[in-house]
Amino acid sequence: MKHISQWLGKADFENADFEYKSVLNPDKPEKWAKTIVAFGNCHGGCIAVGVDDDGFAFGLDHKAIDEAKLLVNRQIERMVEPKALVSFEPLEVDKGKYALLIRVPESKNKPVFLHSGDYSYIIYVRKDGESVPAGKDELVSIIKNSSKEPFDTRETSIKYDPSGFSDFNSVFTEKKSNPDHRMVLLKELVSAGAAMEDGFLTNAGFLFSDSCSSKDTLVHCRFWDGYAKGEDKIADDKEFEGDLVKTYRDSLAFIRRNSKTGLVKIPSGQMPAFSYTERSLQEALVNAMAHRDYDVKGTQIDVDLFLDRLEITSPGSLPLSKPAQDYVLADIPSVRRNPNICDMFVLLALMERSGSGFDKIIDDYSSLTPERQPKAFSNEDWFTLTLPDMQFTKELSKSSFPAITPAVAEKLAFTPISGGVRDYDSGILVFCYYAPKSRAEIQLHIGAKSRSHFFIDVLSPLIEAGYLKPTQNNPNSSKQKYFTNSELVSFK
Repeated sequence: MKHISQWLGKADFENADFEYKSVLNPDKPEKWAKTIVAFGNCHGGCIAVGVDDDGFAFGLDHKAIDEAKLLVNRQIERMVEPKALVSFEPLEVDKGKYALLIRVPESKNKPVFLHSGDYSYIIYVRKDGESVPAGKDELVSIIKNSSKEPFDTRETSIKYDPSGFSDFNSVFTEKKSNPDHRMVLLKELVSAGAAMEDGFLTNAGFLFSDSCSSKDTLVHCRFWDGYAKGEDKIADDKEFEGDLVKTYRDSLAFIRRNSKTGLVKIPSGQMPAFSYTERSLQEALVNAMAHRDYDVKGTQIDVDLFLDRLEITSPGSLPLSKPAQDYVLADIPSVRRNPNICDMFVLLALMERSGSGFDKIIDDYSSLTPERQPKAFSNEDWFTLTLPDMQFTKELSKSSFPAITPAVAEKLAFTPISGGVRDYDSGILVFCYYAPKSRAEIQLHIGAKSRSHFFIDVLSPLIEAGYLKPTQNNPNSSKQKYFTNSELVSFK
């Protein structure tokens, strides 16, 4: 066997720039992926595969070399953040035998993390020929010397696939400015910064693609049956991930499912009134997804729905000289942390290119009193937008929802159903109209003694008719509650 230095012309031992690997173990990728991370955080380097610990090249056959390249690309996509753009160089060391050089450039987007497990992100550096976790001083040096480009502009190794934007296109094809219902074109993605000219997606494009499996898009939604976290048990709890269009839709549906719907009088009769307008929810959710700091790993957007308000918290400080609470909401400047992600939301008509800030939200709340106006708060770690519940009043507080009297129940309009016991239908539908109620709460409310009789003869017919809708997909969930379907039941 010949020493690898005969081809490299470099030192014949492992040092800060080189590491030798006989093979790449697919079952323990962190053993060698950490070296890719460490090279990226330092001055770059090279991994030589098919070389023993002493630097002698025994080589691998052509099939093994191809498998090694596929393995490296696959694990970089899964484990390395931001993605490392490595290059491969096979060297023929004997007839039909090759050493594979994996060249890793110094990253322009330090620090580079090794993602191992759901929320484990480790920064590695090279020290004495080994890849080791960075110490405090090394972390400071890495961050200080980084010439970081924005997260959403970074190129990935994923190629554009016209069939890979189904969620995105389901919105794009239906927007008013697209009367022909055509799908998005590659040139439009390139213009928005979601793809490169050669067809490779940037992070912005990846987060909107069907193949997005990144924890970066995680949204944690909770409905608190009270006014503060921990005050009462969580009534509904969901986590959503996937592409940004999917998480936006899922989060919007969660809020709608757990917020109140009422009726207001207008000259021609009555019309539905919601806790939060569609426009305000769209503005608030899109703002969180478009402007969050995606470089803060192991974090998520938190959507917390209380009886009197909605709080949406996104990772990352406000990129301005003052915290959000030092501004009047209308005066917070529109600064785009992720301009390409913003442009993708513009393509979907979910955001305006001009960057109107929170103007639409402020307009929606203009008729409410000063103490019931939206508020923003930020610190060095997160940004929180609070929207008051527009239907909440002291009369509709947790302890004093409208009394369910016979007179109130008689004002309810719905098509009667048959089967079971129907004496309680109006009372139950009014009781569940303003907030979801558990089976036990409904049974206690009407005074039913037999649990099985109540569920089979009283509650189930209302559920089957669609008059009551569950908050959980699992019918046996301990968090299951039911709310009145305002599309089928209304006040006269």
